[in-house]
Amino acid sequence: MASRHFACLLTVCLLSVGCGGSRSSDGDKADQQTISVTRWTDRTELFVEFPVLVVGKETPFAAHLTDLKTFKPVSDGALTVSLTPQQGKEVVAEAKAPAVAGIYRPVVKIDQPGSYRLVFHRHSPGTDQIYDTIDAGEVKVMEKPEP
Repeated sequence: MASRHFACLLTVCLLSVGCGGSRSSDGDKADQQTISVTRWTDRTELFVEFPVLVVGKETPFAAHLTDLKTFKPVSDGALTVSLTPQQGKEVVAEAKAPAVAGIYRPVVKIDQPGSYRLVFHRHSPGTDQIYDTIDAGEVKVMEKPEP
């Protein structure tokens, strides 16, 4: 009977150690947080993921576009990302073409903290003409954390 209790206790201990995971500081957690947004228009579905926006830090976006007329990934044309603050200068970044079918990788760098309107402009292939505009809502830009 005692050996059975010992075996159960040993199993519980081993499971506890195995499920513990790694620890990280709060700063590490902020760096690992990802924002995801999905929006639709009558022409385009946008699914985008990006890290928390931090002042002075280049932030890559992974924007997946699907053409809702064909239900296929968008395979050509530029994508512009604009972040417009309530006051101040708009920040714009462009991916001239998808990195792979449907996935655009624009990179932004913002100099001021605050609330910004996030808008994506899908351009017609081979032109600067906007084919579709997708409003992704408000996002926050955080102050750079102290080391």
